[in-house]
Amino acid sequence: MKIASNTPNSFYPRDGYEFIQLGDKSEDVSLIIIMLEKNWGSASVEKIRALTHWISSYHREIPCYIIGCETTIPEKDVSRYRHEERDNAVRALCDEVLKRSVSIGVRGEITYKYLTEILGYEANKIDVIFEANAHNNNDKLTSFLKKNKLEVNFLIGNILSFQAQPFVIYERSIGFERNIFISHPYLTTENNKVRLSADVTIDGQIKTLWSETDEVYRQFLMVERSDAFLCAILPFAMRAGKDIFCEAPVSEQFLHNLNEILIPQLCTHDRRLYKTEIIASGDSSPMFCGNGVATGMSCGVDSFYTVNLYKESKFKSMNLTHLYCGNYLYGNDGPIYERAEAAAKDLGLPLIRTSTNINETLRLPHLYTHFFKTMFGVLSLRKLFRIYYYSSAEDFSHFQLKDNSVRDTAQFELLLLYVFGCYDFQVITGGGKSDRVEKTKAISSLLTANKYLNVCLYPNKDINCGKCAKCMRTLLMLDCLESLDNFKNVFDIEAYKKNRLDSFVYLVSQKDTDMLSMVYENFLKKEPELIKKAKNIYLKK
Repeated sequence: MKIASNTPNSFYPRDGYEFIQLGDKSEDVSLIIIMLEKNWGSASVEKIRALTHWISSYHREIPCYIIGCETTIPEKDVSRYRHEERDNAVRALCDEVLKRSVSIGVRGEITYKYLTEILGYEANKIDVIFEANAHNNNDKLTSFLKKNKLEVNFLIGNILSFQAQPFVIYERSIGFERNIFISHPYLTTENNKVRLSADVTIDGQIKTLWSETDEVYRQFLMVERSDAFLCAILPFAMRAGKDIFCEAPVSEQFLHNLNEILIPQLCTHDRRLYKTEIIASGDSSPMFCGNGVATGMSCGVDSFYTVNLYKESKFKSMNLTHLYCGNYLYGNDGPIYERAEAAAKDLGLPLIRTSTNINETLRLPHLYTHFFKTMFGVLSLRKLFRIYYYSSAEDFSHFQLKDNSVRDTAQFELLLLYVFGCYDFQVITGGGKSDRVEKTKAISSLLTANKYLNVCLYPNKDINCGKCAKCMRTLLMLDCLESLDNFKNVFDIEAYKKNRLDSFVYLVSQKDTDMLSMVYENFLKKEPELIKKAKNIYLKK
């Protein structure tokens, strides 16, 4: 039996059943099951229309069930959040589904109210099948399946798991095409900036992807090969079920490493990913190469630790010559870049900046793809660098390939470092030997870090907020190391000391995590009464 779904890999393989991507093999499909993330907001109209398009491509007699819809409307007064275009798209989808099923299953009361009170569907056509923190979701879902005469009770575990974490890594657009085409890279100049671009054709639409830097670095931009653009596009293609055609050649060793090592390994350990085929010619000819040794300067703990290791190490040929800043999720300018400029000047190293439109063009989930996004900018300048230190956030004991499409790339960084290295260009871990406490200790006396450290989830602020999870984690480590006052220029240390108990309540909640377990054990010995007090507060929450 073939079941089409927008989330086929949410269902585990089972004898006699094949789960395929919605839109594939329409002539052989017996059933359609749609499971939706929180995507009924006004920004998701095209997603909703695409679902309707692909469902309607199947014969009218094939049943279709929506299980777990959820709107992004934030409160019960749904009438305040009308959006005509979204409402029309949702109505068209629901109408198409209800031609094939008795009712629609939704997550939560707000979506139920939206479909019944705003869009006017009869109450018996909408069933609440899942609510956060409810204890009878299994019964609700079973009742929905029975009502619709859907005999797939063996899927209940898979369906409920998705409802608890409704995440879709890719949904087909209406104009879905299997192949992505990357044009030959080219250079343009504007306002003393030089831009390396390639025209990328995705689903019939041409998008120009670019990386921009100062004119002085023009000679180092790799216009001859597609390496940088292939790096950027690959995680998208593997999520979207697409192959990649490159008009320009790719460095032969890099092409080999992607085709023969990285793609097979990632797909073997995560069935959500497509085994993308890269169609490109390999180029093994010698390339003009600079002698640069660089690392990224985000002004976080990891980047300052790498600087601390390699600014003046005993390995003379591997010492830093440049710092790099670019491809941030937060935009192409602002305090992040200004902070990096100031830190680089303080360290006496030149800072290379790149701007890009990768975040707007590809909309990749940042946590799961940040290595590729950073390396897009670095590979754009591949002819400048001999060595690039990638500041590792975790040591390699955390190496994990299973379910890699929904993991921080730090967890399989060891494989990425190996794959991205070539005979004339190395990508090396910067600080993989140390845990976060050791790194924090190492930079606590680094004067540049004392002035410019920024770990905040809101990095566009002038100083660290001191309240977000990353700030509290760092402050607790500095407290443990008795180094708080060294960072009074970047944290409100007095506010931390005044509200220290609040941070210790957070510490108790994180006592078993890799980053804070050592800090917790330290304070358990040094200040047991404070830990006890924080624990009591935490347990009462």
